[in-house]
Amino acid sequence: MTDSTVSLPPVAVVARDDPNDEPRGYHLELHRDDADGLDALIAHVDVADAHAILRWYDGDEWRLIEHRVQKRLADGSTLLARFDVTQREQQRERAGRDDAYWRAVLRNGHESIAVVEPVGLTITHASQQLSSLLGVDTERLRGSRAVWHVDPRDLPEVRRLIVRAASTAGPHSAEVRLRRPAAPPIWMEAVLSDATADPAVQAYVLNLREIGDRKAAEEQLRSSEHLFRMLVHHLADGAFVVDAAGRIAFVSERAAEAMGRTTESLRGALVPLVESPEGLELVSHDMTANPAPLTLLPAEVRGPNGRWFHLMGHDLRDDPIVSGWMVVIRDITDGRVRVERLRREAEQDPLTALWNRRGLEARAAEHLENGRSVGLGYLDLNGFKVVNDTYGHATGDALLCSVASRLRRCVRPGDEVARFGGDEFVIAFIDLPSGAELVEMTNRVVESISGQYSTDQGIVEIGVSAGWSVANHEVDVAEALAKADYRMYEQKRRQ
Repeated sequence: MTDSTVSLPPVAVVARDDPNDEPRGYHLELHRDDADGLDALIAHVDVADAHAILRWYDGDEWRLIEHRVQKRLADGSTLLARFDVTQREQQRERAGRDDAYWRAVLRNGHESIAVVEPVGLTITHASQQLSSLLGVDTERLRGSRAVWHVDPRDLPEVRRLIVRAASTAGPHSAEVRLRRPAAPPIWMEAVLSDATADPAVQAYVLNLREIGDRKAAEEQLRSSEHLFRMLVHHLADGAFVVDAAGRIAFVSERAAEAMGRTTESLRGALVPLVESPEGLELVSHDMTANPAPLTLLPAEVRGPNGRWFHLMGHDLRDDPIVSGWMVVIRDITDGRVRVERLRREAEQDPLTALWNRRGLEARAAEHLENGRSVGLGYLDLNGFKVVNDTYGHATGDALLCSVASRLRRCVRPGDEVARFGGDEFVIAFIDLPSGAELVEMTNRVVESISGQYSTDQGIVEIGVSAGWSVANHEVDVAEALAKADYRMYEQKRRQ
């Protein structure tokens, strides 16, 4: 049983002897269209795992209830176990709506990416690039468990990767061999990012990079000098070695470039890694004392050139040749940009580039969590439908963009502006001291955006109906939006 499944008391039901009879007993609590489904389930009492999802009225609303046959009782009735699966089925429906979006993104991408559910490690989405690399059809990848594609020799490494992802902030990386039908296993670098808290993802995101050529090179270099072998083994985008005194004993060209320095200037210098309120940072200037300890790694670190890097530290102080720490640097800027772009697209209105409902609710909730007040102004355009129906959607869209531009200009810096769809707009006024000032600010906005607009069909005129409400520690954002929406429609009705 999961959080989205609630057990209900079992119920004993007597099947109808004559299907033409009116339903009796428990049948009356089911939706009219689902009564036959109950009869069909009872008829299959001897079938293993017989079950059906039926609509059941609990006195307030219709719920989706999974009924499972338990046994036939001595009095001829059938005992049914019941589970409220309304939330689970709604989640499945939402997941289905998101499916087309994810498949389009991954189908058109050029990287080996898989989206993996945390529970069961089931692959829900896979890119075409990954499908081609493994020689497995995309539809066969979807629904399979990620560990099925891992060489058994590397399963312990996969388990360690999952434990790190569940216990510490990532992303985390591992090198594993993936199985392929009728082909040798292929070496891949797997970078696992925990995006379960992101409402647009709610899963692990697995980025895979083929490293077969690098692994083959490592095998050829096994007889070479030990330090060189170790660097090649761990090298991704760059690496440097820190001796027991905390100074850089070796640095690669790429690592030096990441730190904004030359290899010559870094050799013998203290590690230019500092702690700041925003996290760890790589600096380009010489450190005179107290660099950040390497025990803080792995971490995502901002570099002096504005790019972001993932630093992974390997404690090799017991190695007789290395006798220090080896730090591997990987540039992750592009990945962060992609994730931020996906998050932005999920929260942005594509027509006006304002926040959509999800984006505004997230921003308003964040302000509330930071102890700031949030006043909401809910606006609806009067006369927009006439413009849209008379001159067409292109003119209507252009008018909505003009309204959005005026809204941006008439609100204060720091206020949030959103389009909820159609001709409805919402403003989140941040840090207004009183409800009276919220009403005054809302009325000012109404005056600013009401009136005439120039379009390709000439001058059009629109009005605005508005409602307002305040979100605080007692009234959440959704409830405040509902109140503002109600007040707006009350005003619209009175006009």
